[in-house]
Amino acid sequence: MKHTVEQLISISHRYFPRGIPSDDPRYDTAPEIQRQRDARSRAANDYPAWRGLLGRLGELYPGTYIENRSIGLQSRSADNCDRCFGCYLELPHDPSEPYRYLGLFVSFVVPYYTFHHLHANKGWDIRQDYKERFDFILPGDAEPYAIAIAKEVEAAFPGHERMPGEIALTLVPEVAAGRHLYGEALIFDCLFSDIW
Repeated sequence: MKHTVEQLISISHRYFPRGIPSDDPRYDTAPEIQRQRDARSRAANDYPAWRGLLGRLGELYPGTYIENRSIGLQSRSADNCDRCFGCYLELPHDPSEPYRYLGLFVSFVVPYYTFHHLHANKGWDIRQDYKERFDFILPGDAEPYAIAIAKEVEAAFPGHERMPGEIALTLVPEVAAGRHLYGEALIFDCLFSDIW
């Protein structure tokens, strides 16, 4: 990896104010929050690369459901909370089992991408019980998909490399990120997405 964990925590602090709760009126006007907005505005320039990547994934896995979670980033005025492009790719599963998805997240504030595995029953709201259903350490049968997708990501976003799940799960002290209170925010929440 290009950065140490300490450097990634320091970068996280550039996007989330330390010591200011998210419900404090100062939070939305903090320079760190403005950096998030600026990064999202610039991300619109990379949206064609993201759209192209999704197209190639559709060709690589024809007939597979792929959900683009970053449609709002097409516009410079996007009101999106993420610091990444994200999608979910449905993994093969027995019809009697819960749905299984491979989540792909490509950061636009650091040169990394990461994956997580999601399993959910039909009708489950993806925003509920995320801690029990998301796993940054992929099961063995999901890893071949991640390896193939990684090649496509690195072609679409030169210089990006895979962030291991263990690093994405590192706590970032002194910040509240989205729905994550002090002591709960992870590197993933700060440098990729805080809505899960």
